[in-house]
Amino acid sequence: MVSSFKNQFIQEIKVFNLNEVGLTGGCLGCLRCGYDNECAYKGKDSFVKFYNKHIKSSDVIVYAGEIVDRYLSSDWKKYFDRRFFNTHAPTMTGKQIGYIISGPLSQLPNFKQILDANTE
Repeated sequence: MVSSFKNQFIQEIKVFNLNEVGLTGGCLGCLRCGYDNECAYKGKDSFVKFYNKHIKSSDVIVYAGEIVDRYLSSDWKKYFDRRFFNTHAPTMTGKQIGYIISGPLSQLPNFKQILDANTE
């Protein structure tokens, strides 16, 4: 799916595999980031650096994944949770966001609602 999508564009499309981003773990819910936007994982993995360098600087973001057990993979869950290191500061404002989802999305209204909320 990703290759077919990528081949539709003349411009360079950067593709990142979450397995290669280096997420050590999911959000701890410690709220340490609430004080100065510094994650408890600072120095333990490269997620914050990846997010700041690639996600924040992108105008268009397309998430692609396969539905497994009514959600995407556990790495996706970690990714979406770990974005909270910015606390409630909006980091996706003005970006165009799309999804390429493989699986029975139409049968999962709760998951569809999560994706819709993510883009709002």
